[in-house]
Amino acid sequence: MNCVAAILLFIASAAGWAGETEWRQLQDQAQASFQRGDFGESQRLAREALLEADATLGAYHRSTEQSLNLLSLSLRMSKQPEEALPFAQRLVAVRTRRYGARHPETAIALHNTAEILIALNQLDAAEEVQRTAVEIFTVKLGPGHFNTAAGVHNLGAIRLKQKRYAEAELYLRQALAAKEEALTLGHLSIAHTLDNLAVALEAQGKHQEAQAYQRRANAIRQAAAAR
Repeated sequence: MNCVAAILLFIASAAGWAGETEWRQLQDQAQASFQRGDFGESQRLAREALLEADATLGAYHRSTEQSLNLLSLSLRMSKQPEEALPFAQRLVAVRTRRYGARHPETAIALHNTAEILIALNQLDAAEEVQRTAVEIFTVKLGPGHFNTAAGVHNLGAIRLKQKRYAEAELYLRQALAAKEEALTLGHLSIAHTLDNLAVALEAQGKHQEAQAYQRRANAIRQAAAAR
């Protein structure tokens, strides 16, 4: 390597180090805001962190990946799914390139994208994305893993929105069984699935069973509130 090339390499490396330091400060502040529940501040800082990562570290750098994830989550929590969607979709592309199309991290990004699509009532697109995530989770993590259960729950939630209650019931029963395997019995996520299962059953006229599941969900929430 000649002297000029060495100098250019040193300059590029120094810029990268400085960029990563600046990015880390912004990302840490954004993460702290998110944990405080200040999602407006979190998304503002995450946008700045993403700009820094893109400019100095590259579109597929791990720092860019982390900022995309936090920004899309902050926008979702701020009830801004339309703004969150392109960042969530870009995160899928970044993780596909970094880890591969069938990696659990890619599946998590797909799952989060599906949740945004559900919020936007784009149910056909949500189902396609969610099915891909569930397939990856099932193969890589197993049918009893929480991520698999959460994905199957979302398929049930899509069917509820479509008023296809018998199909929703099947998905939600599967999700409930998986969550009960993966989580402690008093976990609030189980109550969420019980709620939706009760709705699916009630819509089919299965009133007694629906009420039993709703009582279970209420008991879990009451116990959690008392802790």
